[in-house]
Amino acid sequence: MIFAIFLCCMQCDYLFIYGTLLRELRGRLFKYFEKEMRYISIGYYQGQMYHLGHYPGVVPSADFSDLVKGEVYEITNQQYLEDVLDDYEGAGKNFKGCEEYLRRIEKVKLETGKTMLCWIYIFNRPVHPYKRVTGGDYIKFVRDNHINSLTG
Repeated sequence: MIFAIFLCCMQCDYLFIYGTLLRELRGRLFKYFEKEMRYISIGYYQGQMYHLGHYPGVVPSADFSDLVKGEVYEITNQQYLEDVLDDYEGAGKNFKGCEEYLRRIEKVKLETGKTMLCWIYIFNRPVHPYKRVTGGDYIKFVRDNHINSLTG
């Protein structure tokens, strides 16, 4: 049974994003990202978001009211995820032992109410002294705080 769960996770076909890769922000990597991923829906992850300076980080939360708003994509090129996005996020094989983010499989709830398993990049450092993004919506945070350096 454990082996079957491991195989399922390794073959996850979806990615949840919540920061500089969001469609509306169109960061520097977005034009490549949209060629390798297919947009599915707005989604919500049970976690807390923090503003890390030029981008956000998310950590899991046990509180059901802590939600992070993002987008769910179908991964059309798994190699792109492993080679390009892991590197962009400071995760994976090139960062062993010093990963800024860990790519994990987590439950994400779509706007329709359907729950699915998605890859998500989880911040892998202490969140203190970073500012919490109340409401977990990075686009709203960027607008409300007049942040215009969205170079992603």
